[in-house]
Amino acid sequence: MRKMVTKLSALLLALLLAVPPYASGKPISGGTGGGGQDITPPHEAAGFAAAETDDGIRLTWRPPLDGDLDHFNLYIRRTGAADYEMYVPILYPSTASSGGVSSLSGANVDANVGTRSYTAEGLERGRYDFKLTTVDRNGNESAGATASASVGDTAAPGPVTGVQVVAQGSRLAVVWHDPTDADLAGVRVSVRRAGDEDGRTVEVAAGAGAYTTDGLKDGSYEIAIVAYDAAGNASEPVRATASTDPDAHEPNDGTGTAFLLPLPQIQVRGILETEADSDYYALRLQAPSRIRLALRDESRSAAFSYKLSDLGGQRVYRQGTAEANGDTAVEVTLGTGVYYLRIYGGSAAESIPYTILGGTGDYYESNDTIDTATPLRSDAPVPFGTIDRTEDVDWYRLTPVQAGNSMIQLRGLPPGVEYELVLTDDAGTPIARATGSSGREATIVRELGALRTYYVYVRKVSGVSGEPYTLEWSELMPDRLEPNDTMGQAVPIVAPQNFSYRGTIHAAGDEDFYRFKIEQTSSVNLTLADIPGFRNYDMQLWNDRGEIVAASVSPAEAEEKIKLPLNPGTYYVRVYASQGFSGREYTLGFSVRTIPVILVPGLGGTTLYTKKRSNGQLERTWMTQIQNRWATSKLLPSNPDYEVVVDRVDNGLTAIDNLYPEGHIDPVQYRFLGLISDLKKRGYRSGMTLFGFPYDWRMSHADQVAPLKEAVDRALAASGAEQAIVISEGSGGLIVKQLAHDYPAYKAKLNRWIGISTPNLGTPEMFKVYLSGGHYGYRVDPTTFQQLAMQSPGFYELLPSPGWFAYLKKIYEHSRLYTDYREDDTITTVESWDQMTDLLATLYMNPKMKFEQSYAQRALELHKEIWDRPLEGVAHDEIAGSGRPTAFSYYWGDWSPMNHLDQLHSDPLGFLELLFGGNDHEPSELYHTGDSVVPLLSQFGAIGTQEKRYFVKGASFASSLNDFDIRKQIADLMDGREVPVTARISTETPDYEVDCAEYGDYCIAPLKPSFQFPMLKLPTSGPKLPFFP
Repeated sequence: MRKMVTKLSALLLALLLAVPPYASGKPISGGTGGGGQDITPPHEAAGFAAAETDDGIRLTWRPPLDGDLDHFNLYIRRTGAADYEMYVPILYPSTASSGGVSSLSGANVDANVGTRSYTAEGLERGRYDFKLTTVDRNGNESAGATASASVGDTAAPGPVTGVQVVAQGSRLAVVWHDPTDADLAGVRVSVRRAGDEDGRTVEVAAGAGAYTTDGLKDGSYEIAIVAYDAAGNASEPVRATASTDPDAHEPNDGTGTAFLLPLPQIQVRGILETEADSDYYALRLQAPSRIRLALRDESRSAAFSYKLSDLGGQRVYRQGTAEANGDTAVEVTLGTGVYYLRIYGGSAAESIPYTILGGTGDYYESNDTIDTATPLRSDAPVPFGTIDRTEDVDWYRLTPVQAGNSMIQLRGLPPGVEYELVLTDDAGTPIARATGSSGREATIVRELGALRTYYVYVRKVSGVSGEPYTLEWSELMPDRLEPNDTMGQAVPIVAPQNFSYRGTIHAAGDEDFYRFKIEQTSSVNLTLADIPGFRNYDMQLWNDRGEIVAASVSPAEAEEKIKLPLNPGTYYVRVYASQGFSGREYTLGFSVRTIPVILVPGLGGTTLYTKKRSNGQLERTWMTQIQNRWATSKLLPSNPDYEVVVDRVDNGLTAIDNLYPEGHIDPVQYRFLGLISDLKKRGYRSGMTLFGFPYDWRMSHADQVAPLKEAVDRALAASGAEQAIVISEGSGGLIVKQLAHDYPAYKAKLNRWIGISTPNLGTPEMFKVYLSGGHYGYRVDPTTFQQLAMQSPGFYELLPSPGWFAYLKKIYEHSRLYTDYREDDTITTVESWDQMTDLLATLYMNPKMKFEQSYAQRALELHKEIWDRPLEGVAHDEIAGSGRPTAFSYYWGDWSPMNHLDQLHSDPLGFLELLFGGNDHEPSELYHTGDSVVPLLSQFGAIGTQEKRYFVKGASFASSLNDFDIRKQIADLMDGREVPVTARISTETPDYEVDCAEYGDYCIAPLKPSFQFPMLKLPTSGPKLPFFP
C-alpha cells in the first residue's frame, strides 16, 4: 500500500513541477494538408443561396470535397456598394451543417454531402450581397460564390402630387397631396437655397399635406418632397422652386441708414439675416406721444433682442428679448424728438423674420374699407386693433393655404364694449357672424377654400374705445383624431418608436387622449410643442388604471416634456388646456426606445478559440467534447504556440449561448442559450436591443470594465434608449459592480442589474482548484485546470475574500456549530486570506506551477475596495441558487500542511505522501447551502447592493441560466414585476436544511433554523450577527 502511495506522490510531484503538457493542435478539418508548396485554393461551395427568414437572411450551401478544407469566409456588402467586407469566418464542419467531411480530393460537389447553413441576423432593412469563399489549411482562398437577398419591404410608395409653394414673407408654405399607399409613414420636405450645397430636411406626418418653413434668407429656393413608408422606402422626389420676399429696408445697419417708421400706423417687416446683423429704425415724434409697439418674432426657435433709445444711445427707454414665434408688447410715452429702435442678436442657425406693428393710433388704419383691408396671417395675431370711433370699421384680408376649417377669434375686448365679427367672401358678402364683449370671445369656425381670398371686419355693436382688441386667424387642420376626449376614446398609437401627432384643443373643455402599448421595458420621451400663442397647454401620463404616472406643467406656451423609463403595459397621454383654446395645432411627439439587454457571462462562460501562431489555424478550445489536458493546455497564457481569440459573431451572442453546439455533453455548456431564445421570442433583436458581452475570462475581471462600458455605449447608441438592462451570471456580476464603482455616471444608465449567483466574497470551490485541482463546476481535467488557474488573474479573484474569512471567523467565534472542531486542538482550518495565500504560495513555487502573489495581491485590493463592499445607487436584483450542498470551508485532522511547510523542501515526496496519503491528511470540506459552487453567503455578501433577493431552492450553478423558473423570474423583473413566480422562489431567507445525506458529518445542516440574511441569529446567545463584519 505504501509503495502505491509513494508512486502516487511521485506522480503528483511530477505534475506540480513539470512543464505544461503542450500538444500540437489537431486541425479543425479531418482532411490532409497540401504541405508548404500548396498554392491551389479549394473548390467553390456549391448551391450558394440566400433567402429572408424571420430571424434575418439564411444562407445555404454545399461544401466541396477538398481534403484540406479548413473553413469558409463569409463577406457582405450593401447591394450597389463597391467592396465586400468580411462578415464572419465559419469553421468546417460548420456548427450549423449536417453530414460528414469527405476525404476525397479533386471532386467538385458530392450530392451526398449535407447542406450547410448560416443565418445573418440583426441586419438593417435593405438588399445585401453575400460572397462565400473556401479556405484551406495553408490559407489559400477561393474567388467565392455569390448570392443576394433583401431584409424587409423594399417597395417604394408613389410620389406626392399637386405640389404648390406660396411665399409668405421670409417663409415658404408648401402644400401637396399624399400618395394612396396603405403603408405611407410620412413625407420628407427638403429646402435648399439655390447655389448652396446643404439645406434642411424635415419629416411631416402622413395626412398633414402642408409644411411652412422657418424664416429664410432672401433668395430662390429648391424644394424636394419625398414620400416614405413604414419600412423606410422612399419615392422619387417631386421638385419645385420659389423665392422669398426680400427685406425691403436694407441697408439699415446703423443710425445713418435707419429706416423711418411711418406714423401714426406702423407695419414693417424685416429680416435678421445673420447673427451679426442689426436693423435700425428711426421714430420721429412731432409731439409727446404714447407709443405702442408689437415686435413679432416669426422664427420657430430663435429669439432676437431689441433696444429703444435716444439719438445718441445714451438713454435707453425699453430693451429686452422677443421670443420665437410670439409677440412682445412695448409701450412707452416719449417726448418730441427722434428715437431709434434697434433689432439685433440674430441666430447663426437661421435667419429671423420679424414684423413691427403699432404706432400712435390704430396701427392698422386706414383699413376702413375692403380695398384697404390689412393682410391677416394665419397663426400671427393682430394685437392692437381699435374701434375708437362710432363709424370705425376694421377690415382684414386672409388667404388660406389649404382647404379646410378656419377659426377666427376676436378676444381681449376692452371693458364696456360689444363688437361684431363678420366673415365675408371675396365680394364682401357676409358668410358668418359672431359677437363678443369684455371677457367673452367672438369665435367663427368655417370651412374655407384653398388659395381663395376672404375678408373679416370688426365693428361696434355698442361702445367704442381706444384700448386695443386682438384678432387671430387659425387654419384648422382637420382633427382626424376626434373624438378622443376620454380614455375610452383614446387615439391608439400603433408605432410610438419615433412619431408625432398634431391635434387641437379647439373648444373650452376639450381634451385629447392618446393610448400606446409597450411590449418591452423602454425609455420614453414625450414632448408637447407648437402650443398656440397666449395659451397654456399641459400634459399628463396615465397608466391603464387612470393613475397619473408623470406630468408636465410649464408656463404658458412653453414646451412640455416628460422623460422616464416605463415597464411593459398600456399607457395614456392626456393633453388639456389650463388657459385658452385655439384652432391652431399643437404637436405631440413620441420617442419610445426599447431598453437594450446586455448579457454578461462569468468565468468559463464564453467560448474561446485558439489560433496557432505558426499558420493561423483557428480552433475552438473551450469547450470541446472532452475538455482534457491537451485541449485546456492551449489556453495557458504561458503557451507560446497559441493565441486566444474571443468569438464576437452575432453581437457577442454566439459565444455565450451554447459552449458546445455540436451536441450535449453537460448542462453547464448551456449558458445563455435559453434566455437568448426567450428574449428573441419577446421581440428583442440582436444588434439593436440584445447584446452579448463575451470576453477572455482568464484575464482580470477589472480589465473588462472599460470594454463593458463601451458595450453599454454601443447598445444605447444602437437602440436609441438612455438606459440598459444588464443580466450577469456568476463572476460577470463583479464586472458590472466595478463598472458602477469606477464610472458613477453609468449608474443612471443601468435601468436594472439582474445578477445570478454573483460570488461577491469569492468561493471556497476556487480554493480547492488551487489547493489540489478542481473543476469549478465544469467537466475539465482538474490538474490542467489547476495549472490554468495558476496563470490566470481572473481565477485568483474568485478565491474566498477577506470579507468571507471575516464572516467565517465570526461564526467560528460565536456559534456552537463549530464547538466540536474548535475544542479539538488537532483540527486545523484555513481562517484568513493570508493563511490561504501563504499556504498556496509555499506549496507552488515552481515556475511552471507557481502561485502568483502579484495576482493574489490585486485580487485582495479589488475585494477590499469594491467587491466585498455594498454598492448604492443601482437597481440590483440578485437570484441565488440554494439548498444544494456547497463547499463552505476546509479543515485537516492531526496533520496539517500549514504546520509542516518546511518538510516540502527537505522531503517533498514525504510531504506529498502525508498531504494526499490518507483521509486524516486530506483536506475535508464543510458543506452548507448554495448552488453547489457559490455559497449563499457569498451571493449576498455585499449588504445594501441588492434591492431584492430571490432564493431559488435546488437551483444549481451548472443549469441556473436554463432553469425555467429562473428565466421566468428574470422576465418578470425586466418588466418591473417583482413577485416570485413560483413557490420554489422566495424573497424570504430560506430556513430549509441542505440535503446532507451523502455528505455525512461534513455538512453544516445545524445552521437551520437560525440561518438568516442579512443577519445571522446565533444559537448560543441569541444576538444578531452583522452579515458583513
